[in-house]
Amino acid sequence: MGARCGGLLAGILALGVAPATAAGQRYALLIGLNQHLSALEVPPLRFARSDVEALAQALKRSGYEVAVLLDLQARRELIVTELARYASLVQEDDTFILYYVGHAVRNPSNRQTYWLGYDTTLGRLDADGIRLSHLFDYVQDIRSRRKLVLFDTYIAGDLVLVGRDARSGGRDDSTVGLARGALSRGELESGLTKSGNMTVLASVRGDDFERDDLGHSVFAATLLEALNTGAADTNKDGALSVDELVAYTTTNIARLTQGQLKPLSIAQGFQDWLVVEGLANAETEDRRALVNRFLDRMQRWSGEGLITIETRLITIDVLLRWSDGKSAMRPADLKLLDAIKATDAKNPAASEALQAQLFEQRVRAIDR
Repeated sequence: MGARCGGLLAGILALGVAPATAAGQRYALLIGLNQHLSALEVPPLRFARSDVEALAQALKRSGYEVAVLLDLQARRELIVTELARYASLVQEDDTFILYYVGHAVRNPSNRQTYWLGYDTTLGRLDADGIRLSHLFDYVQDIRSRRKLVLFDTYIAGDLVLVGRDARSGGRDDSTVGLARGALSRGELESGLTKSGNMTVLASVRGDDFERDDLGHSVFAATLLEALNTGAADTNKDGALSVDELVAYTTTNIARLTQGQLKPLSIAQGFQDWLVVEGLANAETEDRRALVNRFLDRMQRWSGEGLITIETRLITIDVLLRWSDGKSAMRPADLKLLDAIKATDAKNPAASEALQAQLFEQRVRAIDR
């Protein structure tokens, strides 16, 4: 489906005081709905399932224990049950992520916004849906000081009466539909002010924004890029903080949509903590690959008698200085170089092993 611009709200609100590094256990509950039981009332999505499955893989690689609710599993009862389970399971030092990709609607009669589960019908929102304010209550019950709530919500329209069911025999059984609209900044903010240590990043819009070329929604594709690569790791420490995730997501949604969607961010008492660690760093990987290629080449030339030990050691020194951007080698590196010089003529095999050790020692330093 082509890119269509609806109202986009990317709301970020965090309440907390001190930055925190990753500690304890890591948990994630991921919910996605391509289909709804009342398919005539709620249009289907195409990539909600693939969004959730890809995000689950990324988080599992980072040590998260992940639970997934898709389509039929994503009924109100099961969603609430899972949130209650995490309220009992998660401790203060743990990390908790909640991700929802699906529909939400607003009921003008009570000015409440609702998540739609698989079994939600528009005429029974309080019975079958989940009020946004109630959802924040459930998340507040989870004791973790590091909670991240990710909304990728479509339609965000107003519930309207569209006529009476002809089968009702004149009874006041009005049918309902949706009028295009978008959640206001105030609605999202008011639900968060009572929710303690929580960060919310929400993409909420009047039209869906799924992209065939990405195989995901724009929001999900941006999250996955941040989690799977070092692109969002601005300080190059090999980890992704909440601050970096928010900044990268809000910037790159605009990039992926050529400016058609411009996220709005809200920050209050923002708490920064690490979402994942051990990220790939493109520059690090490139340098490691180059160093390894040169190492292999020098070993081959040395075996063929094409270079001397002096030439090899000079090349090693230059490569290792470049590999981590340092102007001087560390004492441990110099010690290994001395050992290489002492053993090269007497024991070539030992010298080769020491050279490999030296390369590995400096390559590991790139990641620090």
